[in-house]
Amino acid sequence: MDILSDILDHLNLKASLYFRTDLAAPWGINVPEYRNVARFHIVFTEGFWLKTEKDENIKINPGDIVFIPRGKAHSLRDQPESKVHNLNDIIERAEYKAGELLKYGEGSGKRTKLICGHLEFEDQNLHPLLSSFPDYIHIKHSNKNNLSWLNIALDFIDFESIHREPGATSMINRLSEVMFIQTLRYYMKNSPTDTLFLAALNDRYIRKSIEEIHNNPRKKWKLNDLAKVSGLSRTIYAERFNKLTGTTPIHYLTQWRVEKAKKFLKNESISIDDVALQVGYSAGTSFQKTFKKLTGLTPSAYRKSMH
Repeated sequence: MDILSDILDHLNLKASLYFRTDLAAPWGINVPEYRNVARFHIVFTEGFWLKTEKDENIKINPGDIVFIPRGKAHSLRDQPESKVHNLNDIIERAEYKAGELLKYGEGSGKRTKLICGHLEFEDQNLHPLLSSFPDYIHIKHSNKNNLSWLNIALDFIDFESIHREPGATSMINRLSEVMFIQTLRYYMKNSPTDTLFLAALNDRYIRKSIEEIHNNPRKKWKLNDLAKVSGLSRTIYAERFNKLTGTTPIHYLTQWRVEKAKKFLKNESISIDDVALQVGYSAGTSFQKTFKKLTGLTPSAYRKSMH
């Protein structure tokens, strides 16, 4: 089981390029928080300074990529001291139209050219994997020597965003999704070993049990069964799982069953009782209570909200 693919498929990622820029120094842009997107900025000429909610100032150089995995508010500016303006105000002032070049800047200094976009995921389909990522992921140009795929993807995105040939939007969106997945892979390989949930995927014992949960959510799992799959004793397994994920094995199983149920509920031809069976509940009442406890809605109310 490829757990990462299973989770990403569940999130229903949809990429969008929201603008190319031509920014003349001095300039500063404040990007507001948007919780169900992962934003990205690709730098082609001149760098900029990224400031996060934690007041960190990070230099982003030409050829670098920065991802904001959880849509946190952040600012971009040519120099740390440059004044910032809200993105929406800048777009309105520039009379920007989708697909055009966003020109902005208060002077005639160095020009920064970026491609900015985001990947949207369904707000109802959040997963612990997303909360395990930091406020930003910075891939430096100097690190890209071992990431040949990235240079190829960036060349394609740059070309398609400029020339806008037929199918360009679909091409850019698909490449952006590939770039995001590769960025997650890169981070997972190079991230601190104590990062919650990522640490669990890197742990050969706990990963086995998570794979089984994803493979067989319908099975009547008990803690002893999952511990046996992992090759650990019940006590050690429970402690290790909680330490690496921040939750218990049974609670994660319940969460994943509910998340799977959400996808089934979108199909109105499947009855709610059948959805319950598909995710491991024999009694509809038990399923409905669990679903409402975790989502705040009954399965039928959730289905209505989706349509």
